[in-house]
Amino acid sequence: RFLPLLTSLYLEGGDPMALPGAHVLRILSHARERFPALERVACYATARAINAKSVEELARLASAGLRRVYVGLESGCDEILTRIHKGSCRADFLRAGHTLAQAGIENDVSIMLGIGGPEFSQQHADDTASLLSELRPVCVRIRTFIPVGNSPMGQDYLAGRFTLMEPHDILRELRLMVC
Repeated sequence: RFLPLLTSLYLEGGDPMALPGAHVLRILSHARERFPALERVACYATARAINAKSVEELARLASAGLRRVYVGLESGCDEILTRIHKGSCRADFLRAGHTLAQAGIENDVSIMLGIGGPEFSQQHADDTASLLSELRPVCVRIRTFIPVGNSPMGQDYLAGRFTLMEPHDILRELRLMVC
């Protein structure tokens, strides 16, 4: 009874933008039929999935209601992106951000404090700040890195190959990014 009044929708899934554009358009069309008051749709996307689409294809998705894409940037430092096996580099994120902007879709990014450990903290802060300045996302979400035991970074932490940053050092890293 309340669902027809739904105005905002988030497309779940690991990376809905990895689907062919025509498929995403069908989903958006169905959502508009089902929820006539729908004004805004958002989803998560990887830089790789965004970069696989043209500006024109993304603009069609924007016209169909896709307003915001959340991108897990994590870091602007290529060394860290390689170490965490992100699958994208700084240039990929820049290209994706510019493509989204040209298509009229908001870019909302997440960064991860402490992801480089003490060894790469300064580089992470500098490179991430400069990338964010170039991207100019509508929102920056800040997370703090906590390794999961069964992940490669978790295994590195458990084996003593990765050092977690202390809370005050994480705050210093954030200060470096914003000042």
